[in-house]
Amino acid sequence: MTAYKSFSKLYISNPEISAEMRNDKRVYFIILTALTCSLILKSQFPSSARVEEKHLCPSHRLDEIEFGNASRLNSSSYPIKVVPNLWSWIDLDLKPWKSTGITKKMVDSGAQQGMRANRIQIIDGKIYAQINKSSRGPSRIWYWLWGLKELIDEFPEDIPDVDFILNTQDDPQVSVIGKRPKNPILRKKFRDYVPGVEGQAPPPVFSAVTTSNNYDLLWPLWTIWGEDVEGAGSKTGGFHDPPWKELQPKLVQFANENKWSERRSNKIFWRGSVKTNPARRELIRCSKKVVDAADVQHKLRVGKPIGALDRVQYKYLIYLDGKSFSSAVLPMLLAGAVIFLPNNSPFQTLCQRAFRENGFHQVFDVSLSRGQLCRTLSETMSDLKSDELRAENRARDALDWAETQLNMLSFQKYMVAMLKRYADLLKYTPTKTKNTVEISWKLIKKNVRRKH
Repeated sequence: MTAYKSFSKLYISNPEISAEMRNDKRVYFIILTALTCSLILKSQFPSSARVEEKHLCPSHRLDEIEFGNASRLNSSSYPIKVVPNLWSWIDLDLKPWKSTGITKKMVDSGAQQGMRANRIQIIDGKIYAQINKSSRGPSRIWYWLWGLKELIDEFPEDIPDVDFILNTQDDPQVSVIGKRPKNPILRKKFRDYVPGVEGQAPPPVFSAVTTSNNYDLLWPLWTIWGEDVEGAGSKTGGFHDPPWKELQPKLVQFANENKWSERRSNKIFWRGSVKTNPARRELIRCSKKVVDAADVQHKLRVGKPIGALDRVQYKYLIYLDGKSFSSAVLPMLLAGAVIFLPNNSPFQTLCQRAFRENGFHQVFDVSLSRGQLCRTLSETMSDLKSDELRAENRARDALDWAETQLNMLSFQKYMVAMLKRYADLLKYTPTKTKNTVEISWKLIKKNVRRKH
């Protein structure tokens, strides 16, 4: 009724609408009917909501939430300012399974997604896993298992029994709009996933990255617990950063100690491999007066790598995707610098999503037109330098937020909350499946280089 009155007022007050039409009650009826149908149709297609609503800000604060208490995500009882954090999207991300729940058949299907799907089961506080032999890294999955083992040790009473899939590829695997098979017989049988419809709901798969065209559920980057990179050892000047539990406090300390006025240059700083993205090749062509960029390739021993703590010396840092996302983005967010994040990147990671929604970053569009990216960055830098106090304050606000919202405890809180909500949706009791092995600390440490 309120919508009808509001529209009536707008309609009647419009001077361009003739008196004859304003007096015709049939017009009101037609318009009201159309609006009502539109709302009904929208509510019947959760797959559309997945794509469109995915980036909306949530409505709760970090300090108001407790482990697994995700039912309060949409509470309107907090009049205080919204501050998105890591777990602000849990209910929204799990929406495709809200009405159907998660069946064993769905999880079985998830285990077939991509080449590097790993089945993980937590039963009575023990971890069982079926490790895909082609798992990328190959230590990547083992660092994720390190994180899960650590989580169970530290919060044994909060971890539910679950059965889920971890994808170790750099790309998400479960598409909203799928790729049709080339085989004509399989093509006829192919159907896009339909959330909310029994037998057609997407398989739940956890990944380090997702996009608006994927149902993949976000999981913290494996680099939080470690990473083994060929050619990145200390003897080659590599970057082997310590685990996040040790690195994050150091980043905050260094960022606070490196005052804005004492930081290096007014250029945009970047280091990385140019092989993985043409936009990166455009970046290193920019004027040295605007951008300090260089190609670094660990395996080929090209360029001089730079560690996360060294980036804290700079005022302006820029992030560009590689073939997919880059794990280098996480430590950048705690550098106390102005962070340039591309507005047209399709990829989302757990940390980057919350950072973006708070508006701490400097937006820019990536263009592959010759010289356009450089012109965009040059103009943006001119604006930032014209009000450097504002730039400094933005960097300060970002650091203050990241100090509490991107620490190790926050990632662990997210994992616990997500696992609890996921477990609530399971329509079966997880049991150890064939070909899974129990994961012990001894087995984990055998498969990674990290010793502490």
